[in-house]
Amino acid sequence: MEYSFDDGVVDTGPDTFTVYEHAKGRVSLSESLRFSGYRAVEIRDVAADGDFPELQGYFPLRNDGMLYVHFAFLITDPTQPLNIALAGPLWFRLAKDGIAFWLTTRQGYIYQYSDSMPQRLFAPEPFSWYRVQLEYDIDRGRYDLRIFAEHDTRPVVDLRNQPNAANQPGSAVDKFSFIGDRGEDSSNVVYYVDDVVIGVDEEVVQRPFAAPGRRKLFIDYWADLQRQMRERVACLPATEIADFGLTDDELALIRGQGGITVIKRINRDRPPPDLDALPEPTRTYARAVARWKAGCRALDRGLPAEAATAFEGAVSAVPGARIFALSLLLAEAAMQPGGEVDRRLLGLYPDWQGDPRFAVALAMLAIRKRDLLLAKQWWVDAPQLVFASSRQHLLTSFLNVSAQADMFPVLNAATTAKTYLAVEPYLLAEQYFYLLLWDRRYRDAAVFADEVVDRLATAGLPTAPWQERAGDAYMLGGDQAEATAAYERSLSQNANRPGPYTKLSDLYYLQHDLDRERQYREKVFGTLRN
Repeated sequence: MEYSFDDGVVDTGPDTFTVYEHAKGRVSLSESLRFSGYRAVEIRDVAADGDFPELQGYFPLRNDGMLYVHFAFLITDPTQPLNIALAGPLWFRLAKDGIAFWLTTRQGYIYQYSDSMPQRLFAPEPFSWYRVQLEYDIDRGRYDLRIFAEHDTRPVVDLRNQPNAANQPGSAVDKFSFIGDRGEDSSNVVYYVDDVVIGVDEEVVQRPFAAPGRRKLFIDYWADLQRQMRERVACLPATEIADFGLTDDELALIRGQGGITVIKRINRDRPPPDLDALPEPTRTYARAVARWKAGCRALDRGLPAEAATAFEGAVSAVPGARIFALSLLLAEAAMQPGGEVDRRLLGLYPDWQGDPRFAVALAMLAIRKRDLLLAKQWWVDAPQLVFASSRQHLLTSFLNVSAQADMFPVLNAATTAKTYLAVEPYLLAEQYFYLLLWDRRYRDAAVFADEVVDRLATAGLPTAPWQERAGDAYMLGGDQAEATAAYERSLSQNANRPGPYTKLSDLYYLQHDLDRERQYREKVFGTLRN
């Protein structure tokens, strides 16, 4: 059983999760702080509100054998009460078939309950991820517990042969729980949970620590993907089930058929079951993902034509899958880069805005036409292309994410070829910028971003996105002061864009200025104080 919380929609129900949030507290998906992937679960309690929020998860009853558990957690304020438990049919009682494993906080320390007694383990750092590995021998009523801090390969907790919470051999389990306090209504805790994995295979608890720290932002994804991709066109990784184009109804149906596990196995290049034997709609999506993976392997072997054929099959089966459409475009660019690819690229923007993988895709497209971009002839007359009112509206939409819905119907009209000319220099400018980043010419990228800002300002067009790009270039180049100034300028132009706030929060975190880190983080994610 695996809960990564990256499915886009996490259905509650008798076999998955129950969310309790009857008062002011809440349980919600969060993109701000996560252990891996794109989302984690935030549990936010509010003292004296008459109730508590709780996330309960379920799995088939286990009353013998071994059970292996992996999960990650991050606490914003360890002095606030929280409770994490693995329990059985008698729920959260210290009795046989009740609580088997129990972590809690007291006065800034993590405690475990073993043999009905609280035992102090360690003092967790706020805003730091910890990875828990639990091996529970149900027959003996004993467990081994290891807890790892972020970046550390040696555990901060390494306990073996611990009596379970009630010291009851044979204590069965079928659920886990993440809550604030236990009913005292005194907790203002805010904490995050991710990558909950429960199974009977020891491999479950051998998962790597995937996240580099508090969160993965643009620069983290950029660095990771740049190491993987090298100087070639390749598939971008599918990191969430939404990449495959499932609607909410289809996702619920496929999950009920056990199809999510099948799709994930195919995505991880593990042998799938007989696809023909799968029920619909799982069969259609599983086959489409298998075609896409075959195309990715062909692209890796330097066979873009073969890859494109496979991607076309995947797109035909699931037209709404954004990862299939982008992969097809990249394969076609590998065969023949040029204006037609760029015109079609514009149609992908709405589905990929804010996703750092799209920036890497732009860089891969740029590599294919490096000589053209470095010549910069396309940039010479760019200011003269923006003054017609219809074109200026188009460019405003292109540069302003909130207005892009107005832009794409225009591009899809009969005048697409003409209206595209208004956007083309700025589309190429993006690719040129990301080419400079790919070549690690961070200072040149920042200078170019500043030049684009000047031209956009002269034309009366939005500058905030390019101010943020300048900040990214400075940040990648290690110039934190210039990055801070660029992000601040971006906010002065448009205070409603979350990117600069979260990146400023990270910069101040790196500078150990926790007051400003919290100030900017709370601009996006709300206050953690009551």
